[in-house]
Amino acid sequence: MDVHGAGAQRSDPKSGNPDDYPQGHGPQGDVIRIYNYVRAVRSVSDTSYSYPVVDTWQTTYFNNYRSISAPSEGNKFYGQDAAYSGLQPKYKDNGDGTITDKATGLMWLKNDSGRDMNWQDALEWAEELEAGDYYDWRLPDAKEI
Repeated sequence: MDVHGAGAQRSDPKSGNPDDYPQGHGPQGDVIRIYNYVRAVRSVSDTSYSYPVVDTWQTTYFNNYRSISAPSEGNKFYGQDAAYSGLQPKYKDNGDGTITDKATGLMWLKNDSGRDMNWQDALEWAEELEAGDYYDWRLPDAKEI
């Protein structure tokens, strides 16, 4: 998960299995260790959210190779996530294996599926999932995750 200190890089095959990268490096020489464990989500209200961006708690700055001190304005590494504090996460443990994210209005499973599965299997798993006395689980979209 060392992709120049930020974000994530994926290339085919998209299994996320480290065995697909026997040398432990991706197509650009980056270290890749991505597992695609599934965690379901459900909306807890009919309110339409405009995808609020919740703060990541990122506090470390990076250059192309390692962590650095905070870059000043005009520096090519200026403007990283660590410089910004956004909407703070507000989580509530519902005591039934679910967590409600009060900042986004989403309810998540407290634990992932514990299995690495392909997209179709994950869709079927979420459709059949019963957790916290709810049956309307789904996979999160790219913005929600």
